[in-house]
Amino acid sequence: MENVNIYIETTAKGPREQMGAYLYIVEWIKEQRIPETVGGFCFQAGTENKMVLGALLRALGRIEEPASIRIFTHCGHVVNSLRNHWPVQWHKNGWLNAKGKPLKNAEMWEKVLQAIEPHIYTVTEQSHSYQEWMRYELDRRIKERRKNVV
Repeated sequence: MENVNIYIETTAKGPREQMGAYLYIVEWIKEQRIPETVGGFCFQAGTENKMVLGALLRALGRIEEPASIRIFTHCGHVVNSLRNHWPVQWHKNGWLNAKGKPLKNAEMWEKVLQAIEPHIYTVTEQSHSYQEWMRYELDRRIKERRKNVV
C-alpha cells in the first residue's frame, strides 16, 4: 500500500459564500523517499467547506490504488468530520445532521465517502512543507486574475 499525502489550501475562510480559490497537491512517497507530485487549482464561489471538499474530491480522484493517506487541511469542519467518521453516520441517517436537518454539501460528502472508502486515512491541521508555497501561489494567481479582469 502506497503512502500518499494530500495538501489542501484555500483562500476562503468560514461559512460565508465567497469567491475564492483552492489549490491541492497529491504527493506519493516513492522508492528512496523521493516524492512524486501532481496538483490542481480552481477558482470558484463557495464556502471554505465546499472548496476543501472540492479539492479533496479532485485529489482523491488522482489516487488509483488503495493507499495510506494523510490529508492536510486547515478547515476545522472537514478535519473534525473525517476524524470522527461523521460522514458514515450522516449516510446512515439519510444525510441529516445530528439535529435532524438536511446536511449542507451532502452530495459532496457522499462523493467523498465513496472516494475515500478503499483507503486508510488520517486528517491533520498540521503545517506542512508545501504550505508557504501554496499560499503564495494562491495569492499570485488571484492577483493575476484580478489584473486580467480589470
